[in-house]
Amino acid sequence: MGQLVMAFYGICMHLDRSTVPFLSISHRVVAVNADAGYESKAFGPLPPHRVFLMMDEDFAERFVQAGVPRDEQGNFPLTGARVEVANATGEPLAAFIDKIPQLTTFAPKMELRGELAGEAVPETADSFVEMTHGQTEANQFAKGGIYSTWTVQTDDDPVIRITMTGKVFTVPVPSTPEGKISIALKNGTTDSSDKKFDFALHYLAAVGGIDKQWFMKEFPTDSDIDRSIGVDTTTSCSNSQYP
Repeated sequence: MGQLVMAFYGICMHLDRSTVPFLSISHRVVAVNADAGYESKAFGPLPPHRVFLMMDEDFAERFVQAGVPRDEQGNFPLTGARVEVANATGEPLAAFIDKIPQLTTFAPKMELRGELAGEAVPETADSFVEMTHGQTEANQFAKGGIYSTWTVQTDDDPVIRITMTGKVFTVPVPSTPEGKISIALKNGTTDSSDKKFDFALHYLAAVGGIDKQWFMKEFPTDSDIDRSIGVDTTTSCSNSQYP
């Protein structure tokens, strides 16, 4: 028996079959495609974001051996990818994650694109992380930023399967020790150029423009950013859920 603990940072949207009945998987994390950025008259410029996997060097070597492409920063970019744990076992994942911002609280007219709940990874998402077993949890950085984790049991050491660009990469990895995170999916910038509101704006902008009257209240922000922990810490650039 083993386990994998995976974290999610940046522009990620959680979908769950209890709230999205037509979802093709029990629980899905969608990394929204924001690689072009967006120029908003109401909120200013939003920088391009990209999706990649982060991990320590010992863990990364397993991905290199499996042939997963690596960039100059040592991360593993994902484009049009589906990420799964091939040997997940234990209790089915049922409970919806709490604490993370609910998008329709701020924009009640928002409607989910049906393709984000479908089987194929669409152009409007850089990647899907598919969950059938395990447990999700939301955590908060000291400065207010929210990130989520997924803990899943496996029938041996975990096996991560990535389907991308017509290829399937199978990556056996060591079991995650208790209290640790082995791997993180990040949809963000590689520097400190994140702007407020981007966790929802990139999604809304892609629907066809943003009308400020959509918003019931201002999105959560945090101007006091602690960059020392190496990941995005603003609430605005955080996991969110639909609806």
